[in-house]
Amino acid sequence: KKILYMAISINGRITGADGDTDWVEEADIERMDALMEECGVMVMGSRTYQSFGDDLPVNTALQVVFTNNQDLLNKVQKNVRFTSEDPKKILQDLHNEGFTNILIAGGGKLNTSLLMEDLIDGILINTLYFFLSVAFCKSNSSYVGLFSNSVILYYLYNSL
Repeated sequence: KKILYMAISINGRITGADGDTDWVEEADIERMDALMEECGVMVMGSRTYQSFGDDLPVNTALQVVFTNNQDLLNKVQKNVRFTSEDPKKILQDLHNEGFTNILIAGGGKLNTSLLMEDLIDGILINTLYFFLSVAFCKSNSSYVGLFSNSVILYYLYNSL
């Protein structure tokens, strides 16, 4: 199964004003790490990969990064594959390699592409109680928290 995992603000944003993800809670990162380890593979776009900074790559799972950035495509890194190939082909290749569950971590471009091609089997959403990049919120940061709890929803809409 191909599972899209997203941390999302209550106003539907997956990043702050400048693409930052500093608002994502540590528990959410730990949850994603556990899912990545359980699946053995995580697929993402290049901006998502770059947003992780030194936290990637990890030794417990293969990371596949979709990009058109030639510097990344030329980069050789343990446990990371950089690709500009068709996502449908890459997902099929991963399945053929024995990955029965594939974690997809976004970002927005990749999410949209895979959803439009009906390549997602389930969506796991962690809704965090923040407004991101909203004009009516006056703050020194790009997010305003309402309270510290989050809600996790899982929706399986396509069976294999």
